[in-house]
Amino acid sequence: MDGMEFLRKLRAYAKEHGLPFNVVSNRGKGGHQMIHLGNQKTTIPSPHKELKPGTLHEICKRLGVPKF
Repeated sequence: MDGMEFLRKLRAYAKEHGLPFNVVSNRGKGGHQMIHLGNQKTTIPSPHKELKPGTLHEICKRLGVPKF
């Protein structure tokens, strides 16, 4: 799954559960972006690249969402 697809699914999850969702693109090194979901936050790699399964699992774990 690439980063853009993950962000679309995460945005839909936030809307479905009534959680605030925000992407801050000017935070993070290089192409990385900061994601705020509810009161949780994490950084994702460039959204235009493929997310490795382990990276995807760790991001979901940090945000407290089920793996997509």
